[in-house]
Parts: sequence; structure tokens; C-alpha cells
Amino acid sequence: MNTDKTARQRFAVIVGEGLIRAVGEITGVSAHDDRVALGGTALTEGRPVRDAWLGKPDPLVNGSQSPVGYCALSEEKPFIYRSCACGCDQPTDRDFLPGHDVRAIQARVRAHFDGSPLKFIQWVDGVLAGAAAISGAPADRQP
Repeated sequence: MNTDKTARQRFAVIVGEGLIRAVGEITGVSAHDDRVALGGTALTEGRPVRDAWLGKPDPLVNGSQSPVGYCALSEEKPFIYRSCACGCDQPTDRDFLPGHDVRAIQARVRAHFDGSPLKFIQWVDGVLAGAAAISGAPADRQP
């Protein structure tokens, strides 16, 4: 999967034998070596996107060998936009509007680390090292 495209998606449909067998709301995307995994929950009866598509034919029959495809479903349009995670309350189809992720990080550096990016980086490195020590996993993600 394309992680940039996938991170902007809100819903996923699971297709089997040409029909939509499940519809889920994506709550997270994570990379694992050369694979990408979706986290989420199955939508229950009464949710508009699920009710409109469950049991219907695959909306993206394209003959591709890839098991992943991207398309816009008309029923999902009202649910695509959410507030930017920086707290500005502007609507976006991503976690952050362009540049607002940096704005959010800088605000936290000012609020919790005396405005020092170095203190923030040292804190992150310490947290990662501590988590690795607790789990027994190697701390290979540290710079």
C-alpha cells in the first residue's frame, strides 16, 4: 500500500469473490518492513458507508494484480474531513494541514522543553531507549 495515500483514507472495504464483505473505519496505519498494515474497526449496521456498500459489487474492478485499490465512495464524503490535529480546528482530509504538524511539535517544544529542540530530542531518545529496555526489543530506532 502507498502509506501517503493510505494515511488519508478514512474507510476500507474488504472484497471477496467480487463482493464487499466488510467495511471498516481506519484508525491507524503502520509500516512493517516492506508491508503496511491498517488498524481499524468494522462498521456496524446503521453506519451509512457500511449500509450502502455491504454485499455490493467491488466498486473498483480494474484488473490490477494488486489487492489494494483507492477510490472515492459518495457515501464517505461527509466523513472525510476532520479537524486538523494541531488544534486550529480547520478541516483537512489528513491528520494535519501542510506545515501544521511542525507547528504542533514546536508548540509542545515551547510548552514542555523550555523551547529547546535538543531537550525534546533527548527526551524522545530516552523514552525510546526505556521502552526498548522494558520490551526487550533492540533500540535500533534511535539516531
